[in-house]
Amino acid sequence: MEQSRRRAAFSLVLLLLAVATDRSSHAEDITVVCFGDSTTAPRSTVDKVYADRLPALLAEHGIDANVINSGVGSSHSGRKTDHPRGPEKHALDRFQEAVLDHNPDVVVIQYGWNDSWVDEGGEESPSRIPVADYRENITYMAKTLKENGVRVILMTPNRAMTSLPQWRFDRTEEYVVAVHETAKDLDVPLVDVWEFYAEYNALDGHSLNDLLLDLLHPNDEGHRLLAELLAPVIAGDEEPARDVADLVISAPPVSRGYSIPLIDLAGQVHRQTLIDREPGQYLGHPTTVLLEDGRTMLCVYPKGHGRGGIVYKRSTDGGKTWSNRLPTPESWETSQEVPTLHRVVGPDGTKRIIMFSGLYPCRMAVTEDDGQTWSELQPIGDWGGIVCMGSVVELQTGPGHYMALFHDDGRFIRENGKQTNLFYVYKSVSTDGGLTWGEPEVIAHRPDVHLCEPGAIRSPDGKQIAVLLRENSRTRNSFVIFSDDEGATWSNPRELPGSLTGDRHTGRYAPDGRLFISFRDTTHESPTKGDWVAWVGTYTDIVEGREGQYRIRLMDNHKGADCAYPGVELLPDGSIFTTTYGHWTPGEEPYIVGVRLHLSELDLLADQQAEAGELFVATPFTRAGEFTTGVEGPACDADGNLYAVNIYRQGTIGRVTPEGVGSIHVALPDDSVGNGIRFDRAGNMFIADYVNHNVLRVDAESGEITTFAHNADMNQPNDLAIAPNGTLYASDPAWSESTGQLWRIDTDGTVTREAADMGTTNGIEVSPDGGALYVNESVQRNVWAFTIQADGSLADKRLLRKFPDHGFDGMRCDVDGNLYITRHGKGTVAVMSPEGEIIREINILGSQPTNLCFGGPDGCTVYVTEVEHRRIVQFRTNRPGRAWAELQ
Repeated sequence: MEQSRRRAAFSLVLLLLAVATDRSSHAEDITVVCFGDSTTAPRSTVDKVYADRLPALLAEHGIDANVINSGVGSSHSGRKTDHPRGPEKHALDRFQEAVLDHNPDVVVIQYGWNDSWVDEGGEESPSRIPVADYRENITYMAKTLKENGVRVILMTPNRAMTSLPQWRFDRTEEYVVAVHETAKDLDVPLVDVWEFYAEYNALDGHSLNDLLLDLLHPNDEGHRLLAELLAPVIAGDEEPARDVADLVISAPPVSRGYSIPLIDLAGQVHRQTLIDREPGQYLGHPTTVLLEDGRTMLCVYPKGHGRGGIVYKRSTDGGKTWSNRLPTPESWETSQEVPTLHRVVGPDGTKRIIMFSGLYPCRMAVTEDDGQTWSELQPIGDWGGIVCMGSVVELQTGPGHYMALFHDDGRFIRENGKQTNLFYVYKSVSTDGGLTWGEPEVIAHRPDVHLCEPGAIRSPDGKQIAVLLRENSRTRNSFVIFSDDEGATWSNPRELPGSLTGDRHTGRYAPDGRLFISFRDTTHESPTKGDWVAWVGTYTDIVEGREGQYRIRLMDNHKGADCAYPGVELLPDGSIFTTTYGHWTPGEEPYIVGVRLHLSELDLLADQQAEAGELFVATPFTRAGEFTTGVEGPACDADGNLYAVNIYRQGTIGRVTPEGVGSIHVALPDDSVGNGIRFDRAGNMFIADYVNHNVLRVDAESGEITTFAHNADMNQPNDLAIAPNGTLYASDPAWSESTGQLWRIDTDGTVTREAADMGTTNGIEVSPDGGALYVNESVQRNVWAFTIQADGSLADKRLLRKFPDHGFDGMRCDVDGNLYITRHGKGTVAVMSPEGEIIREINILGSQPTNLCFGGPDGCTVYVTEVEHRRIVQFRTNRPGRAWAELQ
């Protein structure tokens, strides 16, 4: 495309050409219709598309907007008769019912990708909707709307990954130019998403892939940026066009995981204390308070998920044993929300414990005899909120002064409130020792994220208060705010590292000044996501945004992320007793447990891990989303480059340098899609092509791709193993039948079936001495060994090990013959001795590992292909891989 199409006006991103307005854009109530294809339509894999985000952003402009999403996937701008593929009705077919019948004030139109698409035939073939017809369709809809007094906003299609053939990219840009010209001709505003995405991609440290779900459609971050671009245009603000750099502050965080050590205590049953369990009854969300004697601990929790009658128990030995359920006032049965306990002291020195119960109205019960008797729940004002009170902080403004923190989304702050999808964090102050509480004031809010469940921690010198915040839209890490004036003013919310990302942070200082903070793990990239975890570090770590010292998995939760609203108490001996609920037994309702630990014990475990170096600790190697969900078959060449199938799109072989930079190495011919990859000693690459029943060969010198072996009786093949003499073996599952075969491919390409009575054969490997072939069966969870005879045929099939759960995928062995097996669904690599004994399992930061290989400068780096995040992760091991050693 000529450079004039990238004229300087593009850099403005938003071409507010002339906002012709027949209706006031600042009306108190407006109806907005978003009309487009799959880049507009709701998607199950996106939390909120841009239409879902507009009401909150428009509310910031004083506009109450009813936003209707009329996007339909695979739709083009014309009629079904213009091109038959896709839905039953395309844009013009449904323009009346999907747009005009809603009597809109504003309509946003975004079409283009399905119009420009070429189904077959290549560069010279026609698009589904010719560009002239596309422009005519857009013009007709926009003119019709204008004639009906509706404001029209045109949007260009978003830019996709440039790994598409360049002619496709150029073809779609012709449609982008058509939108520009139509907007100018009709004098309507234009939001140039195409150019905005390009400018984002050009920024240092950013990639177009940050904004895309599947190389084409926007992900949550992509939709968030679209909404932020579009909202001011809908509002009719006469402000300069927004530049991409203005929005980069909201780009995904640098780290959505963490690199600090993880100490796993989930299997240490001796630390665990059962507090309460009732068959068939959901018990949830406890909080605790420790009395001044250092032994008496009170605990309350609901019979239900937040809402439910409050259960009350007491321990008199620091949590080792617990009373039966104690009597409670009648009103406690009416609790609507998580009850929370807090110790407070009045201006006159009177000690009391207060218990809040939230929603509307927020209510409170009081005891002044350390929990022997309690008052009924009573409203504390004409207001309410969610998780009242997440934290209560003693203030230094006077005796008996306290600040309580909670959040709300519009439903409970006032009677008959309505959900706004805007989250606000509030404070309420008491000056009489917690007996009465003042009107709530907002201390934190951001329209693009959902900040909630405040957890307050005072700095060691007492001069600052930090509040850690849950991020409930699940698009970002957790956040933190700070106050240096006892809560009178607060810093802007700032994102926390992945290591502190979670829900309902509750912290205590250990005697040595370090912090122990317990929470539910919602870190985006974490092997313990959804479990009950804790973080150990310093207050300075929080202030400076550092990861901290280490993380702890306290217990393994077996149902989603339904666990871990914790109580945390520091006992006189320096040990910590932390309490929460969770699904600790698969298939059963959650119940209440406590865990006892001492940081000195954890330090010892951390030191032991450190002594082993960084062995067996997985970290990301490539960026998330760089491969498709077909990422598989990794193999390293003699120079340390890593190869894996399906980078950017299906049917490719990706090459990743030792520095982690990926590119397309080759595109496979004839619609082939690769799986397993192997190199011979000459550097030739062999690829299992499961679509066309081939083993392909890429010549080491010329790069020519040829069919090395073919057999129509193959189901696929799936994965490959190579013997020292160059003989290949292929696994060949028939997934629909849960059966499989094994094939031998001799060095001249001759194909011989070695076994036809297997389960779903998948991972396959040759022993270091070339004397055994190992094969696993994914569905049956067996690992078999065969003897390789002198002619390459197989004999003496024997079972090495049967696993009780989770599927298998690829496997490779080290020079000692230990097998490394990817466990699909469990998110681990199991290391098994040649005798079938499990040596260890390594978390690989994603639930769906598919295959692995050894590489790096010494052959001791293991690379694992991982589907959940469409990337490759790496970890170090203590022995080099067999295949790597043979290439040296």
